[in-house]
Amino acid sequence: MATLEHLWADGTLIKFEADLEPGTMPNRVIYMAPEFDVWIEDVLYDEPPDDKDRAIDPYEQVESIFDDFVRGRPMVYGVHKKLLRPEMNRVWSLRTPDVRVFGWFPARGTFLAVCGDMKRHLKKPTAYREHIDRVTAFRDALPLGEPKSIPGTRPDENA
Repeated sequence: MATLEHLWADGTLIKFEADLEPGTMPNRVIYMAPEFDVWIEDVLYDEPPDDKDRAIDPYEQVESIFDDFVRGRPMVYGVHKKLLRPEMNRVWSLRTPDVRVFGWFPARGTFLAVCGDMKRHLKKPTAYREHIDRVTAFRDALPLGEPKSIPGTRPDENA
């Protein structure tokens, strides 16, 4: 079975490259499904912020939270990340004021983003089901060695 690095090297996954200062090493890693990268470019890039007075647009919000994650900055449960129900799916969302990024933690300090949506489209709890299903289907189909996700469900167990 393949590792995340193998899947990145063969083009199955895309790695987010944070804009780090010279000589600075990343503390964490974010991989992306190709469909997530397409969604960023085709949909998210043109989305306006929900609050017209917000200085940072949704695209920049995702770039910022990814950058913070890679740099190892603290991620507050319920604000920046959240485990989605049912917990046994181990699907998480990284959260910005306007965007929800859905994925999972295949290893400690590693997030794999599969899909995203605007917060305004997720008013009902049932709206999350489609995204949870997409993440679990992608994870199940990925030729990644077992375990494919870390078993913890506590916020401090993954980053």
